[in-house]
Amino acid sequence: MGEKEQYEVRYGPFWMMSQNIATMDEPPHLTPATRARYSREQLDLFRAWPPREQ
Repeated sequence: MGEKEQYEVRYGPFWMMSQNIATMDEPPHLTPATRARYSREQLDLFRAWPPREQ
């Protein structure tokens, strides 16, 4: 039989940048090519804090 692929998705408080205790204070690494593919709304999903009102 074939191997089963499994992905784990975790949710935490909005201020926690990572579920990994070693990197929980660091922003996620997104390459410029990845950022170029995402809309502003999608990029906001990677923010630990909500955007400031101007």
